[in-house]
Amino acid sequence: NNTRRPSEPAVIVYTGGTTGEAKGAVLSNDSINLPCFQYSKADIPRGVNDRFIDIMPPFIAYGLVDGIQLPLTLGMESILFPKFDPFEFSQVLKEYKPEHFVGIPLHYEILMSDERCKDLDLSFVKNAGVGGDTIPETLEKNFNKFLKDHGCPHMMRCGFGMTENGAMSIYDTNNAMTKEGRLGIPMQKITIGAFDENGKELGYNEKGELYINSPSMIIGYHNNPEETRKTLIDF
Repeated sequence: NNTRRPSEPAVIVYTGGTTGEAKGAVLSNDSINLPCFQYSKADIPRGVNDRFIDIMPPFIAYGLVDGIQLPLTLGMESILFPKFDPFEFSQVLKEYKPEHFVGIPLHYEILMSDERCKDLDLSFVKNAGVGGDTIPETLEKNFNKFLKDHGCPHMMRCGFGMTENGAMSIYDTNNAMTKEGRLGIPMQKITIGAFDENGKELGYNEKGELYINSPSMIIGYHNNPEETRKTLIDF
């Protein structure tokens, strides 16, 4: 029987956050396919033969799910750069003219400072996404101006996610909600709440820890039940 179930393990992606020890996050079929469904339902322009450039390493969830699985699932062409050089970003854009790409803030900072971008035409860009690190509000403002000055009718879209939920949880799903200094809203089928250290749910404008409920959540950490218990919480 070759039937595959949505909840079955599909891939193990190693992650440790920024400072933690490496753990093997076991992603299910749902974990890597839900973000593709979410992208297809978001108000992001897509067309036949669109190209998606994967400049994120394919061995992390951000690169694997968003850069490989997502474009192929949605009928786009996936152009891979396993050893991407951010200082050649402008030349990559000129050569391939990708309608879709995602990166980290550093990629866009380098792009804006590249002298070769003076006459760069970005009118073909439909989605320039950013995540994976803190996104300074000044960067958003400057890059949105950069996009406009180079012929792009869209703004930078910001998002937040973790390896543990398929790399995508919150995103700017349409141009109407783009506002500098925000991250977006929970994507389809995802519920997010903020809680204090005692497990009490918080309201607006209160600081706490984010809890995420999503079909894309990991099955657990490979051979690490202790860390799995700390991460996956039953209410």
